[in-house]
Amino acid sequence: MEFDHLPSSTQNEIIDMQRNQATAYAIYEHLAEHTRNEEQSRILTELGSLELQSYEMWAKLTGGTREPSGAAVRVVSLLRRVFGITFVTKLVERGERREEAIYAAHPLRSQFPEEIRQGEARNSSQEQTLIGMIDEKRLHYLGSVVLGLNDALVELMGALAGLTFAFQDSRLISLTGLITGIAASFSMGASEYLSQKTDGAEAPLTSAIYTFLSYLLTVAILITPFLLIDNSFVSLVIAGLLALGVVSLFSFYVSLVRDYSFKRRFAEMAVVSLGVAVLSSGVGIVVRVWIGVDV
Repeated sequence: MEFDHLPSSTQNEIIDMQRNQATAYAIYEHLAEHTRNEEQSRILTELGSLELQSYEMWAKLTGGTREPSGAAVRVVSLLRRVFGITFVTKLVERGERREEAIYAAHPLRSQFPEEIRQGEARNSSQEQTLIGMIDEKRLHYLGSVVLGLNDALVELMGALAGLTFAFQDSRLISLTGLITGIAASFSMGASEYLSQKTDGAEAPLTSAIYTFLSYLLTVAILITPFLLIDNSFVSLVIAGLLALGVVSLFSFYVSLVRDYSFKRRFAEMAVVSLGVAVLSSGVGIVVRVWIGVDV
């Protein structure tokens, strides 16, 4: 079927697919150019060539070229600096799989079965194999980050909740929480170092630093509302929402790079951290009312 004879809506959908392939190719080329790891660069170049094949396939049908989205390339470049190559690569592929699912039951499939089949074959085999070959150093320390972040969420949210109901003074709570959090971050880092050293890990100090920094960053996020807002209960609610935000962001990251279930990971971390906060609130009430603490 000639492209010009297709309905305008179908033409626009094909053009969008062609543009998306051009954007994916530009993203992989950009990533390949900005990594110092030769093996990663090779894999990313191969991924880009697969996207280029899909782009050229649709270009033959449309008879025209399409420019990639410069904004998408810039966003991915920023995400690469923060979250790493594995994350952005899987993010790009997740978008393509979502697009494939849309067209699986679409009229385009019956009109262009060979083109759709070829695209699915590339994405389901070669691309997934290549992505699985990416060995990113930062992912080796993901367990250390999980340890620091999860412990900070559980311990500090619990402490802040207890202190809020016991003292009801934002300045005192922020001071106590900050001292507790900084001390705990050093403690967690030291414990991780000793644990990794005992297990004969390759870089125990690096693992300890990841644990320390992730704990300290979480402390800074949760303490901030108490430093800025006088009402301690409002601060506690905001800290809880920030905790959920941290859990959501990190759960999405882990679920993407490790192919885990986002909902399950998020539910586990949220229930544990906020559950401890609720229990600690009860402890704070007991301390204030029953023991008679009044600040």
